[in-house]
Amino acid sequence: MVNGKPVAVDFQDEHLVLLAASLRTGLNQVEISFVAGNQSLNRNDDFLYTLFGLALLEEIQQTGNIFFPYSWLQATLGSYQTPTFARTVREFLAAHPQYNPKLRAKLLQAADDLFRAEKLVM
Repeated sequence: MVNGKPVAVDFQDEHLVLLAASLRTGLNQVEISFVAGNQSLNRNDDFLYTLFGLALLEEIQQTGNIFFPYSWLQATLGSYQTPTFARTVREFLAAHPQYNPKLRAKLLQAADDLFRAEKLVM
């Protein structure tokens, strides 16, 4: 549901895609209901919360709810050391080419340990 109304959702490249026509300018409320399968990613609540955290980082910074985005990002990303999660961070940045440059730099800085661990694991 988007803004209280049922909408069509497309699934592309492991992403849920909402039609632009279902969104309005400004803040939108999106409700997602799903049943988690048996894959290991679906059992990791932290992973899901981190994806939402990345998506909300810019808004959180704009509202002033966090003053130290690097510390917040380090706490958010710090426990991950898998190639899958490193790819997720890269995909997030690729999907947001107009992302705030300062926050992009902070995200890359906070993900540095993750990217280094990825190279060791591979």
